[in-house]
Amino acid sequence: VDFYAGTTLIGTATSAPYSLSWSNVPAGSYTLTAVATDDDAAATTSSAVTIAVDAPLPNGWSHADIGDTGVTGGAGVAGATFSVTGAGADVWGTADALHYIYRTLNGDGTIVARVATIQNVHAWTKAGVMIRNSLSPSAAQAFMLVASSATKGVPFQRRPSDGSLTVGTSGSQSTAPRWVKLVRAGNLITGYESANGTTWTLVGSDTFTMGTSVLIGLGVSSHVAGVNA
Repeated sequence: VDFYAGTTLIGTATSAPYSLSWSNVPAGSYTLTAVATDDDAAATTSSAVTIAVDAPLPNGWSHADIGDTGVTGGAGVAGATFSVTGAGADVWGTADALHYIYRTLNGDGTIVARVATIQNVHAWTKAGVMIRNSLSPSAAQAFMLVASSATKGVPFQRRPSDGSLTVGTSGSQSTAPRWVKLVRAGNLITGYESANGTTWTLVGSDTFTMGTSVLIGLGVSSHVAGVNA
């Protein structure tokens, strides 16, 4: 049995139980298959399995799938660059489906990120900075995001209270690379965008019903359940 990550052979097992240990794997997403060949040279290829390998996160950071994503997402970091993969039908309506890398914020605070690239699984594939009341799919949240299609742009989307409907305010018709920022001051959260990380444009703000302690971080939703972006 030959084992592959994509088209790369990673090992061969010639006797039962035909298993392989794959170690020291760089962070990333991999599609694994196994090709079994018998003594008559007849071969069969297994169904593909996609896995995410995470790099260690800085102290205080965690990550998790939120809602029904259909496949496990992942997160890693190299220097000051975070990589997040996430699936899910959307971050919208009364419940979200995404992968979220986060830490705790007590009280007021700001998060800024440059969304460098987005995999274009769907025109509404979303990546950006987020503040959430909890990991519940229906939690109150503010999401300053970049969509994979410039026609969808850089909106400020939010659910002002747990279980309420999501609303959105359109920003520019831009896509990655794009800077995004959220500022929390009391119950008010404000979303901004920027082309250079220096000059900021207000997109929108709203009043939220959230606890003093919230979760702040980066969210990714492919807009397609079962397919990571």
